Amino acid sequence: AAAMAVSTTDRIAKGTVYQHTHFLRPAKGGDFIIAAEVKRFGKSSAYIDCAVTFASSGELIAHGVLEFAI
Repeated sequence: AAAMAVSTTDRIAKGTVYQHTHFLRPAKGGDFIIAAEVKRFGKSSAYIDCAVTFASSGELIAHGVLEFAI
């Protein structure tokens, strides 16, 4: 999801510089909402915040922060 979010411009990401993920609870069954938001798109890097939640309750399953080289 983060790679798709950072690929929404003509500038191509060169790769992941940093990734930190917290897995908070099991994701067994049910429907999920996966959201990735580009918080900063600079000259040489992009900072993305990702979250996976249960669609029914909104409980957070996993949270990730990534930085891509541009």
